[in-house]
Amino acid sequence: LKVLNSLLDAYPRGIRMESEGKRLALHTAAAGRATPRVITTLVTAYPAATRHRNTDGFLPLHLSCTWYAKKDVVDILLTDRNACKTQDELGNLPIHSACFSGTSSAVVEAILKAYPKAVLARNHQGSLPEDITKRLKHENRVSVLALL
Repeated sequence: LKVLNSLLDAYPRGIRMESEGKRLALHTAAAGRATPRVITTLVTAYPAATRHRNTDGFLPLHLSCTWYAKKDVVDILLTDRNACKTQDELGNLPIHSACFSGTSSAVVEAILKAYPKAVLARNHQGSLPEDITKRLKHENRVSVLALL
């Protein structure tokens, strides 16, 4: 965290710089399962990053749901309530990403609390979050289906 803060102090514009695939630092942190403190630092430094899409249309929230982020991290990214309503290039909302990956039921519950209508959303393949959960049979399938 000290290194991150030092980098932000030395080069504040760096937080807005895109890497390959139009990724911001927040995308990389979300996909890399960064700690809540790192995510908070990045969001505080550049709040608009929560709404920034990479070339696949992923927001940091999509990536955190895909890569098994802890609920604390998802809660931070959900401070922008519109993030859970945003589709990627395949029509997936973050709830679809969570169901594809088999992330924790606590994460699924947090997304549904922020956007209850997500259970009714179909992606471009016509799949509901429930369809994905039934099809992929992750270990937490029963608890996630109870939420959907």
